[in-house]
Amino acid sequence: CTLHPGNNNSTTDTSSIVNSTSHISQYSGTDAQWNQIVNCVKQTYAPFNVQIVTDRPASGTNYHMAIVAGRAAEAGEQSGVLGVSPFSCGYIKNSISFSFANEEPTNINDICWTVSQETAHSWGLDHKYDNRDPMT
Repeated sequence: CTLHPGNNNSTTDTSSIVNSTSHISQYSGTDAQWNQIVNCVKQTYAPFNVQIVTDRPASGTNYHMAIVAGRAAEAGEQSGVLGVSPFSCGYIKNSISFSFANEEPTNINDICWTVSQETAHSWGLDHKYDNRDPMT
């Protein structure tokens, strides 16, 4: 996908994270690995009644976009960074988070946990040190 710098808005592909127009390459793992990641994220968020979809919602819908693809350098981050998200002490409407899945495309658990944490940052959640909590 191609993202543009600006105020966070998933409906217009603008992000406060990128400093210039950026192309994020597609996930380099297999379809089976992708399905494992999606299922893991769905399981992680199931207790919170969050709907996880893999296609862009209909026009006019507010949504968080979790980019699960590419490498950190493609978004202007240091190589090896696994994820980044805007953060506020509250909900960021139409936010975009990044989980750079191609940094380690076969590590399903790390990708799943990164997606879970980075998306939650856009909802005002910070890291926690409790092995029962997805923010750990």
